[in-house]
Amino acid sequence: MPRWLTFLVASMFLMVLLPLMLAIAVLLLASGTRKIFYLDERVGRYGEIFTIYKFRTMRDAANNQQAGGYDRRRVTRLGSVLRKYRLDELPQLINVLKGDLNLVGLRPPLPSYVANDPETYRKLLSIRPGLTGLASVRFHRCEDDLMLNAAGPVEAARLHGQICIPAKARLDRFYLSRRATSVDLWILVQTLSVFLPGLRRHCRWDDSSRVLALVDRAA
Repeated sequence: MPRWLTFLVASMFLMVLLPLMLAIAVLLLASGTRKIFYLDERVGRYGEIFTIYKFRTMRDAANNQQAGGYDRRRVTRLGSVLRKYRLDELPQLINVLKGDLNLVGLRPPLPSYVANDPETYRKLLSIRPGLTGLASVRFHRCEDDLMLNAAGPVEAARLHGQICIPAKARLDRFYLSRRATSVDLWILVQTLSVFLPGLRRHCRWDDSSRVLALVDRAA
């Protein structure tokens, strides 16, 4: 998707969603959260480090650095709702306007992930990461299912490293090989279907077995 179109669409989304974002901020403050936003470092295009914005969803500052089910026990009640509908990621529209993210692309990885597999991410980060992407659409629910059953942080890290990261990397490579504006628009519609019931009837999230089969085809 051209940068000018990305900026235009992100601006429209931000204007439409601003009342909802303000309401979420008020609810977070009312729930006793001292800080509304969670800020973290991510790796962008060509390895550039930037700060990503999210609504805070956990009880303490040790937030998204660890994978999985063990951290879920620290997710607040409001945070679980925000995560279910991916509303915690709405502040990343600011990242899109700043030029850190596209609307669609691979999700920006943690610096530690890039350090562990620089060759894979060197190819994937040849484009600007995205607010959403094929791996987010097709693997989000499957990843949640895997992480939910993790017995602790060690097992969560193992599952994330051995299954989730390689699978999402394969889907990202699959997306790069078929990248087009029409594909980006389809991914946006799939993403919107998470919290728009009218779209959900036409956009079905795949179950784990279907997702893993798609990953195998993308390998």
